[in-house]
Amino acid sequence: MDTAFVNAANENYGRIYRDPAIERHFDKNWEHSIYYLTQETLKRASEKNITVIEAAYQMADVYIQQKHPLWPDRTKNIIKSLVEGQWHHGQDFWRKRRNFAKSDCT
Repeated sequence: MDTAFVNAANENYGRIYRDPAIERHFDKNWEHSIYYLTQETLKRASEKNITVIEAAYQMADVYIQQKHPLWPDRTKNIIKSLVEGQWHHGQDFWRKRRNFAKSDCT
């Protein structure tokens, strides 16, 4: 993960000088650091004789199956909420909000 993404994703938590949550992305030993994941991607590509992009996609496919540490069931809950709310039938609860664009609302 790029530091810019980490910063943008964590803006609401405030800033700390030499923030450990940010600094660990530069730690060569942390399994999710930029260095470590780059090395793992290059290693996978070499061992499987595939492109670095293919290796990165394979790794992403594995990581996406893991639960997020802060929002473990967020995606499942969003989909469940959309289906239960009849979003696919135009019954999106956002349409009822006053600040939502009303061009296509009933």
